[in-house]
Order: sequence, then C-alpha cells, then structure tokens
Amino acid sequence: MRTTLTLDDDISKLLEKQARADRVSFRQAVNNTLRAGLNMTVPKKNPPFRVKPFTLKFKPGIDLNTVNFNHLADDLADEELIKKHRASL
Repeated sequence: MRTTLTLDDDISKLLEKQARADRVSFRQAVNNTLRAGLNMTVPKKNPPFRVKPFTLKFKPGIDLNTVNFNHLADDLADEELIKKHRASL
C-alpha cells in the first residue's frame, strides 16, 4: 500500500541510521520499526496494592492511649544494653 507519511526530522534521521545499520531500504526500515512497535506487548498492570490489617496484640498492662512508642523503643534498647554490659562483667 502506498501512502504519504510525514516524519519529524529526528525520527527520519533515526530511521535512515537504522536502514544503513541493517543494510535495508528506508522503506524496509520504516516497516520493520512499525512492525516491532505494533507487536510490542503492553505490560500488564499490577493489581492495586491492598493493605492487610491485623490486630496488634500488646501485653496486658499497656494502655494504647498513653503509650509513647519512641520511649518504649528507647527503654527496650536500654534494657538490651544493660544486659550486654552485665554479661561482659
């Protein structure tokens, strides 16, 4: 099929370069490039990420309304350091 196609200058230069590299005519380079592009498979979209909630199980005596988790983490780290220091004595 014969048709008129207007190409941007940069695309035309790339196709000419490809034609030289493949040692084919410009027409064949255009056809090969179009075939390759049209045969590309579109990647499937990943399913949306879903958060799976779970119930936190705190030990009895921890009031979730008054807990400061940063202080709790610091206290646990301090306890671990004290255990290591005592073990090294």
